[in-house]
Amino acid sequence: VDNHKKLTAELENLLQKQMDAESKVSTLERTNKDLNRQINEIQDSYESESRDKQTLMAKMRDLQATHNQTLENLEEEQDARDALQQKLNTAVQQMSDAKRVAEEHANTLEEVENARRKLSRDQEDLNSQIEDL
Repeated sequence: VDNHKKLTAELENLLQKQMDAESKVSTLERTNKDLNRQINEIQDSYESESRDKQTLMAKMRDLQATHNQTLENLEEEQDARDALQQKLNTAVQQMSDAKRVAEEHANTLEEVENARRKLSRDQEDLNSQIEDL
């Protein structure tokens, strides 16, 4: 009988340990499921962030290419502006030279006209002197 009680107590003790172990297994299974869900969420988040990073990198490359093209266009525009400024400077100088030449021609023409008038007066004076003789 003592042996039977002892075995019964031991059996109850083992059953209790089994129930505790099953409860722990159940808790560990729930924890395992939660951890797996968290791992999946983290993996999804990582994949999403990786895609976002790739998208941003592509946008950055596009922006860099646009920036480089804009700089190149700006440089070409600056070169064209400098060339136009040089042409304008040349045209202004040519106009100044032409004005100076025109003034010189006008002065020469005036001198020629004055000389012609003087010669005409001198001729009239000579004609007058010839007639007086």
